[in-house]
Amino acid sequence: MLTTKKNLIELVTVLRGYGNRILDGLDENAVKWIPAGTKGRSTQDYFCHIINAEIYWLIQLDHKLEYIDGRKNFEDILKRYRKMGKYLIDSIQNCEEEQMKIIIHKSENDQLIQQGTLGWMIWRTSMHAIHHYAQIAYIRFALDKPPIEDSEFKWTTVMDSIIMLKNC
Repeated sequence: MLTTKKNLIELVTVLRGYGNRILDGLDENAVKWIPAGTKGRSTQDYFCHIINAEIYWLIQLDHKLEYIDGRKNFEDILKRYRKMGKYLIDSIQNCEEEQMKIIIHKSENDQLIQQGTLGWMIWRTSMHAIHHYAQIAYIRFALDKPPIEDSEFKWTTVMDSIIMLKNC
């Protein structure tokens, strides 16, 4: 399946917009809070995990990146998130057409069987991120600080972009 640069850039844009919406207005205490009686993580932990998953898959595609340290302050992590969004869009704009295909990365016993593509990586990490954003939304409601409602970046917009990418 071949997608387009426009589709992938749209997905990165709406996912980043949704992520900013989910994180908007949280202070350092809120992002480090972990719900009692759960095996959950903090908003900061989930957020770093989302960014590091993108970095992991980009490294698999031979990008030279370093993982983010989850112990940094949240503002530094947000800056890195924004830089990663720009990095992803630049990578999409500069990639070969072959990288627009949705080809799954496959390996067995640490042996590469099939190299994934940038298109697949964007699609996969978007689905991964939306899952963790739901966990962050849960934390926000538990803190009585629900995500902002008045936003063009709604869950349905992100999901529709992910689904439409599959149907290109």
